[in-house]
Amino acid sequence: AGSVGAPRARRIWSAAMSSDVGGDGWEGREWDDLVERCAAVVDRLRTNNDTLAGDRGAAELTRALEEIVALIADDEEYVPALGAARGHDLLARLVTHRVPEVASAAADAMEACAKHCPPGASFPTRGDVDEPSHAIMRVGTLAAPLTLRMRHVREGYGSGERRRIPNIAWDSGLVLARWISRHPELVAGKSVLEIGAGLGAPSMAAARWGASMVALTDVDPSATRNAAYNARMNLGRVASAAVACVTHDWNGDSDSDSDSDSD
Repeated sequence: AGSVGAPRARRIWSAAMSSDVGGDGWEGREWDDLVERCAAVVDRLRTNNDTLAGDRGAAELTRALEEIVALIADDEEYVPALGAARGHDLLARLVTHRVPEVASAAADAMEACAKHCPPGASFPTRGDVDEPSHAIMRVGTLAAPLTLRMRHVREGYGSGERRRIPNIAWDSGLVLARWISRHPELVAGKSVLEIGAGLGAPSMAAARWGASMVALTDVDPSATRNAAYNARMNLGRVASAAVACVTHDWNGDSDSDSDSDSD
């Protein structure tokens, strides 16, 4: 890291030291499952808003809105899934509900959607939502398998259109991640810095196989935020180190960085 600027490297290592790793992985998080769960909550919102009056209806609405916030905190993909279930407009209407508790809970849900909307996705939407695409990267060994399911940043690309550079599962990244898996002694107990990471498979392999600290950097803020999501979903508690995902231009003179932790 010293060859590319010690002060900048120190800031990135500081971000790596302060981040955490968590998450439950991909189990039970297929797109149709997310949309179905959101549709059930939206149905509760509509039913209670249209048919129940008084304290009971307000309490049911508030509970459903709080559930939406909890779902989004667990997985940001619930934001576009809620849009696919036609729930965004309903949230906007409930912000002006006559019961203050309901209006406040709806505002909290709207804020959660705006804050955690995945990179490339839109909020609000009215049912026309692109489901996420993924690259499946098998980077482990027969004795120690590791399969990374890497979400792409949504781009709205058409058939045959090439994904932009940070979104491509490059062969070089796949090969390096596999090399790390086969030679974990290269990273065990060491600090690892990846420059121009994109999807970040080498960083995640290093975090899985014994690195003491991992910093993933890319000039594209949507790429680093997406990489933080992928690290949390793929590694969970099996990682030896947190993956700090930092937006940084190593060719630039700017001292400003933005961090996306994997927790």
